[in-house]
Amino acid sequence: MKICKLKLKNLNSFRDPVEIDFEKSPLDDVSLVAITGPTGAGKTTLLDAICVALYGKTPRLSGTGSQNPNHLISHGEKEAFAEALFMANGTQYLATWSVKQNGSPKVQLFYGDGGKLISDKLSNKGKSLGSSQKTVSEEVESILGLDFDAFRRSVMLAQGDFAAFLKASMEDRRNILEATAGVSIYDVLKQILNEKVSEVEAANAEVYDKLNKIPEASREQVVDAETEISRLRTGADAWGDESQQIQAKKDRETKRKAEFEKLQSSEKRQEALLGQQTEIDALELERRLAEKAQRLLPEKQAFDTAKSAFENSEESLHVAITEKTEAEAEVETAQAVYNEKDESYLAASTERNQKMPVYTAAKSD
Repeated sequence: MKICKLKLKNLNSFRDPVEIDFEKSPLDDVSLVAITGPTGAGKTTLLDAICVALYGKTPRLSGTGSQNPNHLISHGEKEAFAEALFMANGTQYLATWSVKQNGSPKVQLFYGDGGKLISDKLSNKGKSLGSSQKTVSEEVESILGLDFDAFRRSVMLAQGDFAAFLKASMEDRRNILEATAGVSIYDVLKQILNEKVSEVEAANAEVYDKLNKIPEASREQVVDAETEISRLRTGADAWGDESQQIQAKKDRETKRKAEFEKLQSSEKRQEALLGQQTEIDALELERRLAEKAQRLLPEKQAFDTAKSAFENSEESLHVAITEKTEAEAEVETAQAVYNEKDESYLAASTERNQKMPVYTAAKSD
């Protein structure tokens, strides 16, 4: 069992709400928690809150009248409550106890993870014989394996109760320790071990029985057996020598195989290198050609320049020849026109000269 969280209010000296979470820092980082303080500080009240939440009573207030747990209510207050969140057998539970002045306590037990109600019965009063519903304290006893008396004598020893634990009978102390420490498993292991011992003893008895049924051997049988053993040992030695020879031969063959595989690997690497050599030679030829081309590049550039200039000059020559031919044709055309005009002029001059006397004579008249 592990207490995970404790809440309480108006219990004895604790009038304000109190919450102690044992699963949060710094309490979750320690394996042992000590509650200290002067007398009357409320150390026992914290333990009473755990008891009353689980069982509805405390070691000091476990009955009626002056022993009624309702006396836990702080003086002058009208109500009080206690809640204990605890873990048992891998499951979390929440037990609550609340009470009002002059009223009956209200108790409830829930599953801690989902809040499902397990029981809210305070006592068996009015419970039918056929009912299977348990009270909260009965459910807690079933979960923890401890009734209230065992709980207060083991898990929480109240003031003055330690002597009661020591004075309990051996069987009671054994049951309490088994329930709190889980040592009942050792009884199971002891039973299993006893069963194994019984099985081994039975098997041993069976072997001895078989041995006893074997007839005693005569002296001659013993001598024959020893002779056979000697022969088998000699044969075994011979087989051992032969086995060593076979092993040595196997080792030689293994070594030879390893050397052959190494040779094959070397040949493959050589073939790979030869293949790379061909590629290297091709690259070397390309490199030489590139260097030669690099050396001839200026000459090629000069040749290309001269060729371009020649082509340009040749084109200019063709253009000039074309223009000359066109000019000559224009000259011939102009000459023909000139000749035609000249002939017309000569004809006109001749005609004028012929008509001039007539004109002159006519003018004189």
